[in-house]
Amino acid sequence: MSVRATLAGLKSFVSSAAPAEANVGGVSARYGYAVWMRHVVCARDFGLTGIPEVVAELGPGNALGVGIAALLCGASRYYALDVVAYTSPQDNVAMVHELVELLQTGASIPDAREFPEILPQLENYAFPRNIVTEAALARSLRPKRVEAILAAFREPGVNVDCDGEAIRAQYSVPWNESRVIERNSVDFLVSQAAMEHVEDLRSAYKAMMEWLKPGGITTHQVDFRCHYTADEWNGHWAYNDLHWRVIKGKRPYLLNREALSGQLRYAVEAGFEVLGSINQTSREGIGRDSLAKRFRSLSDLDLETKSAFIALRKPAD
Repeated sequence: MSVRATLAGLKSFVSSAAPAEANVGGVSARYGYAVWMRHVVCARDFGLTGIPEVVAELGPGNALGVGIAALLCGASRYYALDVVAYTSPQDNVAMVHELVELLQTGASIPDAREFPEILPQLENYAFPRNIVTEAALARSLRPKRVEAILAAFREPGVNVDCDGEAIRAQYSVPWNESRVIERNSVDFLVSQAAMEHVEDLRSAYKAMMEWLKPGGITTHQVDFRCHYTADEWNGHWAYNDLHWRVIKGKRPYLLNREALSGQLRYAVEAGFEVLGSINQTSREGIGRDSLAKRFRSLSDLDLETKSAFIALRKPAD
């Protein structure tokens, strides 16, 4: 049991409760590039074709680099949804030119040596020319269109016209209703190390089902580790509910403690088809005899899965 985690939770009851860190990338164009490319490359194996027109992201964190990269690759609309406002228009505008250079030069996808915490790992980190083609980039990176993308991030939520194409970047914080995005309008929805923090997973998956177009795909890299609340990576499953409430304290969110099967259960309950998952596993950590009562039904796979890239699809009409 982690004394430090317990004391941190108790402290939050008598002081302003700070939210958990947004992500490990900070305000980094290369971080956003690395995340976006991973989702695109992996989603292609699950049926994503080309660059989707409308992209949404849950829990973007410190910066909207994923969305900027999506628009620069050819998407027209990007929706970012978070519970705490971490990012700023100035930071995002500054990243546009950096991401343009990465795309123009066909930069390799940053690997584990640069960002060891970004998963999943790829077999090939070369620029995915089979997905982001030179012809497509010639259209999406033309100067007038880049200026329109800059304008969209300077004024989030406003459509910016570029030769008849309406470019939009919308940042909704906090989002707590599905109506923040039009029903059946999103082609591709992603999250990176966010779904483990969502308090109401049932509502979140239901909202994603509403937003996605029939046949739309959503991918989530979910981190099932304890996030420094225990000495072992899966030690958060040893706490009973009362102890966990103390550790969480008054912080607006921490971890929902759902394992892989829990995430998939809520997804299927919402109506999603599970396309597959890329699991990162470890047999180190606490064993079954150390689990709190509510977690004793976890499968062996749950108990060993540290993180997973989950791919889901909304059934076509």
